[in-house]
Amino acid sequence: MLKPIAGPADKNQQGPLPRPSPGPKRRLPTLLLCACLTALLSGCNLELLNPKGSIGEQEKSLILISLFVMLMVVIPVIVLTLWFAWRYRETNTSATYAPNGRTPPRSRSWSGAYPA
Repeated sequence: MLKPIAGPADKNQQGPLPRPSPGPKRRLPTLLLCACLTALLSGCNLELLNPKGSIGEQEKSLILISLFVMLMVVIPVIVLTLWFAWRYRETNTSATYAPNGRTPPRSRSWSGAYPA
């Protein structure tokens, strides 16, 4: 009687092999890159937030106000996106999807054709 020959898929039944830890050969270029970037960026200063006049002060306040208004919109959107993704993930069996049945057809909702 012939025995089945083990194929390449049957060789590794325990999953993927563990990744080797990065040795000193891989750490040295990374550390050198970080050191070079730190040296290049150490001379930077924020002249934008250190204005020299009344128009510069007004621009600074406009930039900061627009930044805070933008963050008031962006931060809740990011938090809610992560919350929805976590709550309604595929592996979450406790989440229930129960629409109320009054949703319009998708063709109407995307076209914006609603009765007034």
